[in-house]
Amino acid sequence: MKTMAVAAWRQFLLPFRHKRYAMMLLMMLAMSWAGMDIYHNYTVFDLPVAVVDHDQSQISRTITRYLDASSLLAVTGAVPGSMEEARQMMIDGEICALIVIPDDFSTSIKKGRQGEVLVDMDMSNILTGRNASKAIAKVLGTVSAGINMKVLGKMGEPTDSQLARVMPLVSEDNYSFNPAANYAVYLAPGVILFLLHIYMILMTLAILRTGVTRREMAGAFGGLVLHTLLLGMVFLYVLPRQGIYVQSGLPVVLAAFTIFLIHDVVLCIGVKMIFRRDVTVMQVSVFLGMLSLMFSGITWPSDMFPLPIQYFAWLLPFTPFAKGFRMFIHSSMSFEEMSGIFTAFGYQMAFYLSVIATLLIAFRIGSAILNRKERSA
Repeated sequence: MKTMAVAAWRQFLLPFRHKRYAMMLLMMLAMSWAGMDIYHNYTVFDLPVAVVDHDQSQISRTITRYLDASSLLAVTGAVPGSMEEARQMMIDGEICALIVIPDDFSTSIKKGRQGEVLVDMDMSNILTGRNASKAIAKVLGTVSAGINMKVLGKMGEPTDSQLARVMPLVSEDNYSFNPAANYAVYLAPGVILFLLHIYMILMTLAILRTGVTRREMAGAFGGLVLHTLLLGMVFLYVLPRQGIYVQSGLPVVLAAFTIFLIHDVVLCIGVKMIFRRDVTVMQVSVFLGMLSLMFSGITWPSDMFPLPIQYFAWLLPFTPFAKGFRMFIHSSMSFEEMSGIFTAFGYQMAFYLSVIATLLIAFRIGSAILNRKERSA
């Protein structure tokens, strides 16, 4: 036990005793801090849009004012003279959308026809494109409702009846696991904890490369898990940069984090046993670690993957952990409610241990066969 305790303490202090590991820790902290600051504005706002108003009517000017008044949009002073010029403005990043109001817009409305507005959207960035699209649609819907109420009023429709006909349904949305329903709250924790995941893999590989006894290695892994766990708690509780505060109890968070980090260690051990050579082990482990973000379901829903990739994704520790932290960070979760995540971790560990056990048996059988051949020779 003393040997394990000494190894654990040495591993815990390793980043503070050796320049190479200290640099690795500083790089991870710097990248995490940059990740937090990138999403510091919490939501996108003042997305530049250009309005080409050929109608120049009271209604068209109202649309322009409402667009500019939206917190998500900012109407630019530059007005493209053609679609080619507008396209170039999008390519140059000067605008993310073009709204063209035709010269017969108000005339069509006065004649009882539907007014049409052309919206050309830059969707090269899905986040800005969709936010701008929703904001523009909301403005056009508001102006349309106002026009309809005026028409109904001129027809003698009572005010209460006007509202019922223009806005017959009202819904109140409740967003679970991301109350603000914005991209920063959704993505920032994932990016930061993914960096911690990569750090854990690299530090585990560093231990596997050292020629230490099994007891020392077990202690070193224990010290590494404790060290990385404390880093994770600092990220979650000490350095929240987007107003993101953990809503679940500390026991649930600690349990999920600890199990996740242990799975990282066991995965690397399995890779080491399969590929043996240090360079190959490093390449495969880092490759699997880097794939984890894409396969976790953060960048694309995992149930949209082809079925074989879905199965593979759930063999990586970051996949159940990513699903878990998206819940326990934003909502108060109990152990019972998180049971599905812990069950997924349990299946992972069973698979890892079965692979390791199979390899150990295969190695022993192979060693026994070689020994017999040597004796017979």
